[in-house]
Formats: sequence, structure tokens, C-alpha cells
Amino acid sequence: MQYPLVIKMLGEFSISYKSNTVIARSNRSSKLWTLLEYLMAYRGKSVSQDELIDVLWPEDSEVDSPSNTLKTILYRVRSMLNDLNYVDGKQIITYSRGAYTLNPAIPVEVDVDLFEKSCKSAGEQGITAEEKISLLRQALTLYKGDFLPNSSNETWCVPIQAYYRSLYTNAVLETVAILSEQGRWGEILAVSEHAVNIDPYVEQFHQSLIQALVRTEQYQAAASHYHNVTNMFYTQLGVSPSEELTELYKLIRQEHNSEELDLSVIKRGLTEQGRINGAYLCEYAFFKDLYQLESRTLARNGQSVFVSLLSIVGLNDSEPTQKVLNNSMSMLNDAISSTLRRGDIYTRYSVSQFLLMISTVSLETGTSVMERIVKKFKSSHPKATVRVNYKLQPLDPINP
Repeated sequence: MQYPLVIKMLGEFSISYKSNTVIARSNRSSKLWTLLEYLMAYRGKSVSQDELIDVLWPEDSEVDSPSNTLKTILYRVRSMLNDLNYVDGKQIITYSRGAYTLNPAIPVEVDVDLFEKSCKSAGEQGITAEEKISLLRQALTLYKGDFLPNSSNETWCVPIQAYYRSLYTNAVLETVAILSEQGRWGEILAVSEHAVNIDPYVEQFHQSLIQALVRTEQYQAAASHYHNVTNMFYTQLGVSPSEELTELYKLIRQEHNSEELDLSVIKRGLTEQGRINGAYLCEYAFFKDLYQLESRTLARNGQSVFVSLLSIVGLNDSEPTQKVLNNSMSMLNDAISSTLRRGDIYTRYSVSQFLLMISTVSLETGTSVMERIVKKFKSSHPKATVRVNYKLQPLDPINP
């Protein structure tokens, strides 16, 4: 039985024969690996010399003699493949009629082929739910990361990488959907944790992870992950979390309440921990509940409650960079917390905005509070290339 060449392109790039492996290293020639990766990615076709030159040197002025340089790189590639102790490198990458190809006579086992086959088989009609889950699990196990990560900036690689990433995302979501119907939350937790490690910027992965943590009664871990992921979306991606994600905070709070007969124990759980200074920063879902509660009671108690939206904007209405925005939002948070009273609440509403709810006696008083926040922000951020805008309106009561 002839052993195949094992080619891995998901999460890494390597070629193995039995116990011998050549693997992409950052300290080796990038052109050498780009050439080899391209030939392996298009292993089913003959690649012309001109096509390889275009891939390696997309700008005409990059090299004086691309044809000769290509031959040199190919020689080095073939020499490297000799380390597999399989056959001579010239027999692995063959040349015919001005084109190069992976020798079709050589048996190969390629992770992307196995991955794609598992995904497609899982979508076939007539298979059971368990058979589908088994095929999807095979696919998820094979996907170790993005297609050819070292070439992720290469123009030719981008669409292929997006294709396999899309297959992976769909496989994860489909697996979670089936397992959810069966209440298999422990398995969903494992699938979601793996998915988040592979691609931390897919929000649905975080949603299923938080739900699984709640369903397995890991409430503290669910809350911690929720805070971490919402912060990541604000600071790293510069986007606001979706309503579906923010609503998960309610699920965490609801499910955390189990039956308890000792009122003193319940009170200790309700008590705010740590040093209490300044206004109360809460999650948007909780702020929304309090807003609705205040709307219900305003008509009866006659209090004046105002809602304010504070926004960070660039000077001359230019858009600040993400780094500047993150730093400015942190400064604005400090200004709000230290200016408002302990009974006031606020929440982060978007990447560049905070939403406040304050109890005061008049619009003039509320405006004065907002001006103090703006002044404090300016004093702590004197060289800022941004400014704070605010809007202030009374909360509208719900009349019976």
C-alpha cells in the first residue's frame, strides 16, 4: 500500500509523508512558500510560468528577471520536498509544456478536500440527525483555522479563504441548531468554545456559548464572557453588539435565580459588591428595563427624570480612529461616573455613545449636569482631537 502525501492547509501549511514533514516557517523565504502553497491550492490543474510570475510578483518592477528567479525558487522548493524522503522533488512538482503541477500520479490526502466533503455530505437529503451531526463534527474537527493563514493577504488566497470560512461558520451554526433541539447543552458548549477560539469575531458563536453556559448553570462564566465579548466588539471591531447579544444578559440574570427560602441569603446576593462611588454603569438590557419601569411610575409620583445621550465626535465632524475613540470613551466614562450621583444610572449605547438617566428638578439643572460632564472630560483630555456632544430630553411617562 502506497502512503499518501498528507497536505494540510487549514490553520497551517504542511506536507507530510509518513513521519517526515515540511512545514511553513516565518523565518523562511515567503516567495518559496507562496509558490508551494499556490501549487497545492491549485493541485488539480497545470499552472503556467506566467501565472506563477503574476502571483509572486504582481508588480512588474519587483524583480529584474522573473523567469530566472522563478526557476531558482522552484529549485529550492523541490530541494525542500526531498526532505520528505518520498521521491525526488522533480517527481512531486512536474513540468510540462511551460506549466507546473502537482504530479497527479501521487496519492494525496488533503484536509480541505475532506472538510468540504464532510460539509456537503451533511447537507444531503435522507440522512438522520445523528448522521448529520457526525458528519458536521468531522468537518469541525478538520477545520483548524483559516485556509493558508500565511498567505491571507495574497489576492488569490482571499476568496478561497472566505469560502472555507463560510462553510465552517455554517457547519457550526447547523450543529448548534440540531443539538439545541435535543437539549445537548454540554456538547454545544464544547462546539462553541472551539468555534470562538477559531474565529472570535462571529457573534453567533458567542451567543451559543453564552446560552450553553447558562443552560449548564455556569452563570458567572456566562456573565464574564458576555462582558468580555461586548467590550471586544466595542474596542476591537468598533461596532455595537446586536440586540440578540444584549438580550442574553436578561437570560443570564433570569436563569441565575434559583429557589431560596432564606431572605438574608437573597439580600446578600442582591447587595452591590465593592466600593460604591459615582453613578451606576449597567448593561443596556438592564437600562432598558429600568427606563420602562420609570416610565410606568412617573405619572404617579410626579418626579422629573431626564434621559441624555452623550456622543464622541471628531473635530470638524471627522471620524476618530478606533484607538482615539477607545481612549476618549474611557475618559468620558470616568467623567460621567464621577459627576453623576450614586443613584443615577448609565449604559454604553454604542461604540461612541453613552446613555444616561438622571433624576433632577428641571431641564436647566439637567443641562448644568451635562455641561459639568463635558467640562470634566475636557480637563482630563486637554489635547483631545474629539469633542462631546449631548442631547437631553425628559423621560415620557406612560399614562394609564
